Amino acid sequence: MGDVIEEISDVLGGAPGDWIEQEQGFKSYRRSLIGPANARLYFDPERAGAKYTRIDIVMDDFDKVITPSGVVKIVRVPKDGDDALGEWVSHASKWLGLEGGDMGCGDDTADTIYIGSPKSRNYLRVYDKDAESKGEIPAIRWELQCRGESAETLGPLLAQSDWNIAIPQRFVSFIDFRARDKERIEARTRLGWWKMLVEDTKRVKMYEAKALKTLEDMADWAIKTVAPTLAAMYLGTGQNMAEISNFLKDGMNRMKPRQKDAVLAHQGSGKGKLSLSYEYSPGDLDAKMKDASAALMGWA
Repeated sequence: MGDVIEEISDVLGGAPGDWIEQEQGFKSYRRSLIGPANARLYFDPERAGAKYTRIDIVMDDFDKVITPSGVVKIVRVPKDGDDALGEWVSHASKWLGLEGGDMGCGDDTADTIYIGSPKSRNYLRVYDKDAESKGEIPAIRWELQCRGESAETLGPLLAQSDWNIAIPQRFVSFIDFRARDKERIEARTRLGWWKMLVEDTKRVKMYEAKALKTLEDMADWAIKTVAPTLAAMYLGTGQNMAEISNFLKDGMNRMKPRQKDAVLAHQGSGKGKLSLSYEYSPGDLDAKMKDASAALMGWA
């Protein structure tokens, strides 16, 4: 715990002694610390081994370059003469204000706007902190709640890098506001008011890359889940392979990139003509089919 406090203090330009321990915590956490820049760290004294489960980060806009209602005008369907549609790029598909709706539709009145879902890995809230704090913090607050995998990747960044870079970087990776002046998203001009908040921060991947599933992995899954259905189709149609063939043709038309990548990787490995099944090989497949037919006759 001491190492964590020391690293965070160093990033904030403070010292471990600047933190004040509080008797109350938050949700499942029993204690908390308040440190430089009003940073808060919630923890449970009995827990051994730190794991980031939720991290909330904020940007306070003291110039109030845009209000929550102004943000709503950008994410809703435009009215006549309004060309704001499309001036945002986000992983989110929903927003909620006084009205709320899908990203791209809704009304333009909101004291607070929520973008995303409370259960998702990232959830953004934009609200008037001036009103909430009764003038103590005269700013529009951008507050991003990061949970699960998002918190796991953000935690080390906050502990080891400059918060002035890491925090805006996470915001623009979740949602970015850009003009529709270029085809490529990264080449589009960032809207002026948003640039005042995040400057020229670049978007980055927020999550670790998922390992590619091999064709063998997919075959194992199919044997356990799909094979009985294919067998039923085959037997129910009088052992007619036409239905199975149509099934496969339809599947090939709807293959996703990850499935195509698995095919190319398997063929490139030199195993393209080998059986995917660890249990059966082409040589004894006929014998296995006869055994399966005999078992079916006994079942019938």
